[in-house]
Amino acid sequence: ADAPAETKPTLSANDITLDSEGDTQQITVTGASGEVTWTSSDTKIATVTADGTITAVAPGRATVTAKVGDQTLNCAVRCIW
Repeated sequence: ADAPAETKPTLSANDITLDSEGDTQQITVTGASGEVTWTSSDTKIATVTADGTITAVAPGRATVTAKVGDQTLNCAVRCIW
C-alpha cells in the first residue's frame, strides 16, 4: 500500500487587497505542523501579526510570508486607496 502523501501547508489566500488604512484581513496556514512565522516584505505598506492578521498601513504592495519548517508560503498584499 502507498504511504499517505505528506500534507503540504497551504495559505488560505495567496493574494489580498486592502482598501483603507487600518483595514485588516486574517490569513491562515492549513496543513502546517509546527510553528508558523509571519513576516512582511515592507512594514511601511502592510504589517502582519503572529496569528496571520494583515493590516494595511499605506498604499502600495507588499508580500506577506509564512514560514513553516522549510516551507515558505507567500501572499501578495495590495493596499489601494
